[in-house]
Amino acid sequence: MEGVSFENGGRRRTLRASLLFLHEGVIPNNQITASLRCKHLWDIAQMAWRPQTDEWGSTTVDLVAVAGDGAGIG
Repeated sequence: MEGVSFENGGRRRTLRASLLFLHEGVIPNNQITASLRCKHLWDIAQMAWRPQTDEWGSTTVDLVAVAGDGAGIG
């Protein structure tokens, strides 16, 4: 490997590098839903806990809803 090339602002750029580290997958931080005592389920695809939500994002705790990555990715 010699480097990484990408486009930014319409310009092609290259950064010289001998190593490239990749990260696939994001594990959302669910500390707030755990602190609020929302029920969590094990997500086998993410290999992480996620809050249990319905189709509207409502959790098992009244008036607590989760949206976006915090409700699960995928």
